[in-house]
Amino acid sequence: MSVVFRARAVAALFVLALFVAEMPKSVAQTEAPGSMVTGDTIVIGQYADQSGPNAPVGASKYGLDAYFSMVNHQGGIAGKKLKLISYDDSYKPAETLALVKKLVYDDQVFAIAGGVGSPTTAAVTPMLNSAGVPLIGMTSGSPIFSEPTLKYIFPVWPLYTTDGKTMGAFVHKNFAGKKVGVIYQDDAFGKPVLAGITQTVGTIDVSIPYVPSQVDFSQAIAKLKASDVGVVILATLATTAAQILNEMPKLAYAPVRVMTASACGYASIFTTIPSLNGAYCAAFLPPPGSAGPQWTQFSKAMATYEPERKPEIYSAWGWLAAEVTVSALKRIKGPITRDAFVKALDETKNLQTLGGDLSYTPDDHKGICCMFMWQATGDHWSAVPGSTFNGLSGT
Repeated sequence: MSVVFRARAVAALFVLALFVAEMPKSVAQTEAPGSMVTGDTIVIGQYADQSGPNAPVGASKYGLDAYFSMVNHQGGIAGKKLKLISYDDSYKPAETLALVKKLVYDDQVFAIAGGVGSPTTAAVTPMLNSAGVPLIGMTSGSPIFSEPTLKYIFPVWPLYTTDGKTMGAFVHKNFAGKKVGVIYQDDAFGKPVLAGITQTVGTIDVSIPYVPSQVDFSQAIAKLKASDVGVVILATLATTAAQILNEMPKLAYAPVRVMTASACGYASIFTTIPSLNGAYCAAFLPPPGSAGPQWTQFSKAMATYEPERKPEIYSAWGWLAAEVTVSALKRIKGPITRDAFVKALDETKNLQTLGGDLSYTPDDHKGICCMFMWQATGDHWSAVPGSTFNGLSGT
């Protein structure tokens, strides 16, 4: 992820935070076209990076498409077929805004599901909420999308603070007596994760912030080693986590390693970090290859409808957004309108998704409550028993 992109990310999140803070409780809506499904197709839009250095996350498109294809094969929704229009925004917020306007006003999509990224979502959320176009299941746990609640915005991921709380509680329970160090990205991503860790870990003995452009972490690792830190928690993105973990063996440093969910979802991590075995990762999706019914259904659908794509975490992001979208559409009685769709979403109670239990109310769109821990075992991840943490209730 480039320095320019990260700067854009912080700027976009800051702009959205200002919008949310200053937005009056009653916002005059400028209704976009397509508020009622009148034909035999329900058109859903998506923005996702499908080219460039962040292109792997664009695989969420295939999870969305597989779920919609499965539903269509089963007869659709009230006899109507689902259609996905997904545009490549190259993970550039300005491009995202232009493409989402195209989706809304030219393609006249009914809703948008599974949009990829915090900065890209921050660029379009004000417009979508004002235009009354529902946005479901963006790939972000940033609190700015749910605090305060926005009528047409429905996050699905757990909050980034839940990610931090889960890691902190796990370390506090399992590694008492060891000194704890945290390396965190000093921005709108890393700070909420750090806040969650702080609430549950007990004591942070060494805390090391870094700027997104930093690539040399040898001094940070040396400081942790010299301080006799036995557990290192990484509130970092994937590239930074790999740099840090690959540097540790060079300095003969072998602490317990714990990573945020944003650092370890990619399929090539076991080759990227040869020493990964034994490390932990916060998660809300089943480990790839899980034998559970949710992952099994996802894997079978990918094999059937997207046979050239693997059932991995990034495509699972899209599947998760599709699950929530379709569940609400199926519960609409009568005409399929955006108002009826939002009402159905607001009445979602204990929906069992690939990522866990999900409930909404008109006043609370915080998404999935809980996370747990994976551990690297050989060349795969395994779920750690007894590691589930409810970030909304604090248990």
